[in-house]
Amino acid sequence: MTLRVEIFADPDTLRAVERELRSDADLRGTRLSRIDAPIKPGEMGFVPDALQWVTDNNTLLAALAGAVAGWLGRQRQPTRVRVRLGEREIELESDRVKDADATAEELLRKLRDDDTDV
Repeated sequence: MTLRVEIFADPDTLRAVERELRSDADLRGTRLSRIDAPIKPGEMGFVPDALQWVTDNNTLLAALAGAVAGWLGRQRQPTRVRVRLGEREIELESDRVKDADATAEELLRKLRDDDTDV
């Protein structure tokens, strides 16, 4: 399964999320890669656009949902995250995360529900 996490913030924020996910012991055995946006005229180098997480272990989806919700809940600046799994797309905003565990459960439920309307 391939899950894409987009962070609507500056590139340093995306790199910080990447470091946090890579250091999460619960996510060992998964492949996490950064997806760079195409270089635009006048830019010098790639700008990170999203993270892509690949695993064949469905139970690790809960660990990723928890890590993303936990990180988002700790953000002081308004931050928006889009998580995509197949045709399902869920957007979360940091100012709406009051309880990281509840947010992780909601994200996991929506990712696993084929009839999610978000």
